[in-house]
Amino acid sequence: MARGWHQTIEKYEMRLRHQADGKSIELVAEYHGNVAGYINVYANGESGAFANQGFPEIVDFGVLEKYRNNGIGNKLMDIAEQIAPGYSDTIFSPQGAGQQLYL
Repeated sequence: MARGWHQTIEKYEMRLRHQADGKSIELVAEYHGNVAGYINVYANGESGAFANQGFPEIVDFGVLEKYRNNGIGNKLMDIAEQIAPGYSDTIFSPQGAGQQLYL
């Protein structure tokens, strides 16, 4: 994919369904009018060691390579961390960039 994300349309349609069903909150970052990154906060995480225990989960956190090092990922994570306490005082990310931030 030209933007550097190699996902199927079905994956994004699933994320939109989850948002419509109230399972998650989707955040999208813009940088100078262009989509630059995204993050999903699930109210009750569905994967990993903390699955289905009522803890919010960070899912699919990413910033396009050409927009990295502009603070976009930090801003997305800051907002996700402001949303999470509405569900629980514990938040997790079982894999990827979100997990690396918490290490």
